[in-house]
Amino acid sequence: MACWPAKSCRARSATPFRWAICRCPPSFTGPWSLWLAGDNVVGLRLLAALVGTATVPMLYLFVRSRWGPRTALLAAFFLAAYDYHIHYSRLGANNVWDPFFVLLALWAVDRGLAALADQDRRDRASRRFLLAGLVIGFSAYFYTGARLLPPLMAAYVAFVAIKERGHLPGLGRHLVLLVVAALVTAGPILDYALAHPNEWNARLNQVGILQSGWLAREPGLTGKTTVRILAEQFLRAAGAFHAFPDRTVWYGADRPLLGFLPGIFALLGMGWAVIHWRRRRYFLLLLWFWAVIITGGMLTESPPSSQRLVIAIPAVAVLVAVGLEKVVGLAGRIVVLDRRWRNGLLALLALVLAAGSVRFYFIEYTPERRYGGEHGETATMMGHYLHGLGGRYDGYLLGAPLLYWSFGTMQFLAPRVEGHDVVEPLTAPPDFVDEGRGAVFLILPERASELAWIEAAYPEGDLREFYDDGGRLRFVTYEVAP
Repeated sequence: MACWPAKSCRARSATPFRWAICRCPPSFTGPWSLWLAGDNVVGLRLLAALVGTATVPMLYLFVRSRWGPRTALLAAFFLAAYDYHIHYSRLGANNVWDPFFVLLALWAVDRGLAALADQDRRDRASRRFLLAGLVIGFSAYFYTGARLLPPLMAAYVAFVAIKERGHLPGLGRHLVLLVVAALVTAGPILDYALAHPNEWNARLNQVGILQSGWLAREPGLTGKTTVRILAEQFLRAAGAFHAFPDRTVWYGADRPLLGFLPGIFALLGMGWAVIHWRRRRYFLLLLWFWAVIITGGMLTESPPSSQRLVIAIPAVAVLVAVGLEKVVGLAGRIVVLDRRWRNGLLALLALVLAAGSVRFYFIEYTPERRYGGEHGETATMMGHYLHGLGGRYDGYLLGAPLLYWSFGTMQFLAPRVEGHDVVEPLTAPPDFVDEGRGAVFLILPERASELAWIEAAYPEGDLREFYDDGGRLRFVTYEVAP
């Protein structure tokens, strides 16, 4: 979450006054789920939960059409319990839309290609290519990772067209329909992108190693060659699910994005896919996974960053399912197990993987409160406190340079409280408070020495201390009645 009018805040904080105060309005523009479930944390996260849930049956439909019902059931079951997917399905962010969009678009175009190859079903192809185009266009309004969908789709269709040349009559006409549908749907956001390319690519310009100039600077700073730096970037990104933990506070688990046992099956599934890469289903799986690793990992700063790899989650679930099936199939041939015993062993292993993932997320990870980082938790505690004050007080945050009101959590949880950043340290009693309203000063421990100036100006105030569950002082408040 962020304070939308950031320009006005930056302008105010740059003023030459003794106390630079940043003012952000307490309003928040959110999705329709805020209207449906309430302007609160539940409403903010509801949409992600619904999309994350819908991704599970969508994965089943996609995998069933290419691998069959058993692999589809295994992949969907693992996805439903996968801690990485569960985590992003609980956040008030739009990253989790990417897996849903890529599955729906690929399923639609794959069904369209199948219809073209079947003379009796060619009349259905137009609707499916149209749906794929609509999904691609609509995805442009969401997380940046969805921009990978058009080139991913183009590469897959090109592979199928070459492999099935002569057996897909009317493919060109249907691709034109797909492109037109995508362009019309994405028209408004593309118009904005053309008019404001810097804003459209702002995040890519910040974190892309090429766009930001990071790759050009790094050899001079480290003494490493460009080739070595790129190799290290690739290895860290490729090891996101097996070797290296998330380097961001988006997730921040202390292990890679796959647990040990699921990671083994995913590697086996990857090996099987590489061996059979000429089959279109495995070509797509490899293309999908490695395209994300390169664009969302290798070519961005600080890989692996979990928020940039979310679009690969369904592909990873399929790799785990394929690995499971191949291992159990091989074991069944070695010890001569019939189909019933093989299915039973598959179910048991799937249950073990799911239970381990759920246990890790809800019993080990969640109680550690890693998501959002230390200051995110402090801001959340402040927001709940301010919510209880209602709209009778203005908030003055002495948090710079560690925490600012523009963090967004406080204004979302307490929308009726007008917030101000007191950026410069106090060297005298504050004189910027609106005397007609109550004032509450929120002070981080690092700036506790400035409390004396506030008490000197308002000796009748009420001092309170707030500690986390570990007994650590997070912040102090000083309430001055209206």
